[in-house]
Amino acid sequence: MTPITLDDDEVATCPHCGRAAIAMGNQQTPTTPNPEKGSRYRCKKCNAALETLEIRKRESDAGGRLGLPRDLLEADPDEVGR
Repeated sequence: MTPITLDDDEVATCPHCGRAAIAMGNQQTPTTPNPEKGSRYRCKKCNAALETLEIRKRESDAGGRLGLPRDLLEADPDEVGR
């Protein structure tokens, strides 16, 4: 199995729902795939069993961060107090 390599502006997504909530689906241990356990990937949102993923450009320019981390990255330094 070849690992997926993504650029900083890319994200792997579920081909069924389009979400970027992908988990390894056939892990025996955190670093060892087990083909007998079924599909290689699983979508955490729609629970689809996946053998392949879609690669697309990130929609967020904050590196996928949400909430406060994104707000801090996008804030003007003068607006952020200590």
